[in-house]
Amino acid sequence: MTTSVPSPHPQRRSLAYRSLDAKRIIEGIVALRGRIQETFPRAGLSRIAGEIELVALESAERAAYCAEPQWHVRAVAILLTVIGLTGVFIFVTNVNINLSAMTASQILQDTYNILNDTILFSIGILFLWSCEGRIKRSRALKALHELRSLAHIVDMHQLTKDPDNLGRNEDTNLAKGPVNRRELVRYLMFCSDLLGTLGKISALYAQEFQDGTVLNAVTEIEGLSTSLSQKIWQKISMIEAGELRSNTTRTLPA
Repeated sequence: MTTSVPSPHPQRRSLAYRSLDAKRIIEGIVALRGRIQETFPRAGLSRIAGEIELVALESAERAAYCAEPQWHVRAVAILLTVIGLTGVFIFVTNVNINLSAMTASQILQDTYNILNDTILFSIGILFLWSCEGRIKRSRALKALHELRSLAHIVDMHQLTKDPDNLGRNEDTNLAKGPVNRRELVRYLMFCSDLLGTLGKISALYAQEFQDGTVLNAVTEIEGLSTSLSQKIWQKISMIEAGELRSNTTRTLPA
């Protein structure tokens, strides 16, 4: 029996499935928005889906900004660093210190001043070189705050949908939301899908910008989306269980 020997140069696997693709996420949101508008054209949920699509487009640009080096910020930091080091070099080369003519207290005082100035200069250099990260962090956190607000808005829309309030509008053509239990379940599923897309959008920032504060904010949004989605699915389960009991009761003989 012969056994196949693996090739010494196996074909490399594609890296397309090892990272999130902003374009694919946006395409999924566009498709979801189309389904919502087709099913509930007058509902506010379709407008929210459009807003999430817009936020996804903006987030793709912001995440790309966070991933790329900002050379104009680095150029300013380099320029100020060179100026500072040049000033320190000029000062050190031109100062004359006569230790024999100085008392112990004067030496200690000058040593303290030199150490203090060195520490302050080092802090200033670190501040300059951290400006790029702080600018990126600020933009990312602002965008993540928008995603968090959208998650709560989606949740508010599903909270107002109750099976007991269905069918009160006689003209179903004028209804802005679900008019029966089947449509209500589909409406709630759309809400859960929108919450899932918000989690995926937030993950773009964690993928492109490795910052502890941003990672914590992304984890918070993903946890919030998952928690709200679980509550929605619990509501769907209760609605389907109630409909099943209702159908069973109607089919039982008198």
